[in-house]
Amino acid sequence: MALRGVSRQPVTVIDPAIESHYGTGYERSRLFPGGRPSLEFVRSMELLGRLLPRPPARVLDAGGGPGAYAAALARRGYRVHLVDPVLLHVE
Repeated sequence: MALRGVSRQPVTVIDPAIESHYGTGYERSRLFPGGRPSLEFVRSMELLGRLLPRPPARVLDAGGGPGAYAAALARRGYRVHLVDPVLLHVE
């Protein structure tokens, strides 16, 4: 059932302390310190490669931050949808 005249503006409910922490941009450099992939990123991608179905499977990256994993998975042929409550990450 379609609702006419109802705004579909996103509703963000996030603890201000969480917003403050992630709003610093820390996540942009955490996985690639000094421009090189961290052990966390390399190991996570290895595990995802083992566990995910083969591309072009659809993947939901919930809380995906600035999209480091989403971008890497998209380059491998996955159809990735990223959602995140932190506005800086969405931008």
